[in-house]
Amino acid sequence: MAAIVLIGAFFLVKSDKNLFASILQKNEKITSEEAETKAVSFIDELYIRGSAEITPVETKEESGVYRVRLSIEGEELDVFITVDGKILFPEGIDVENMVVFERTIGSFTKIDDDLCQEDGKPIVYFFGTKDCPYCSWQKPITIEAMEPFKDQIVFKDNSDTENDLDIFFKYSDGGVPLVVMGCKYFRVGAGGYEGDETKETDNLRALACKLTNGEPKEICDGLTQLIDQI
Repeated sequence: MAAIVLIGAFFLVKSDKNLFASILQKNEKITSEEAETKAVSFIDELYIRGSAEITPVETKEESGVYRVRLSIEGEELDVFITVDGKILFPEGIDVENMVVFERTIGSFTKIDDDLCQEDGKPIVYFFGTKDCPYCSWQKPITIEAMEPFKDQIVFKDNSDTENDLDIFFKYSDGGVPLVVMGCKYFRVGAGGYEGDETKETDNLRALACKLTNGEPKEICDGLTQLIDQI
């Protein structure tokens, strides 16, 4: 079995007392049922907040942790919890098959996934919440940046919804804002803040031009230097 590197750790012993009041003393081992309960409670409390049903599918102990597979409205997510129940990881990586991703303009990550499409057009996703100040900055810029591409791209504003959770959890460990460009480029976090609107708009449009093979020309022809950096 391949070793697992666990990232995005959350120390449950420091979490809400009502949520994890039953956490065990150091070096004690929790049961698989307790691991499931903690995983469901954690994901619901921090991410879902009662907006979708979370159901445990399978729990296995491997490589010193519990792997808890959850179903969220039909979409499956693996969560990892140390066997003492004290640390939870929303994501695990199989080291033997690990891919090192490349960064590109706007601090976006390039990924060799299949192009996300709807009606033959690339999909651009925005995920955010109304109580996130960086989301409030990023959302209108993303909407404005994608406006000239309305005939070439499908834009999905998933603010405060449970839509496209499979995409959300694939490219984020729960952080927002999340922008996913055609499943080829993604970024968690805002691209800039206060004064960087023009630069962020240009970066988003250059990435969109890469997805649309340079259409519309009236936008993409003016961004060739950025496009060449992608």
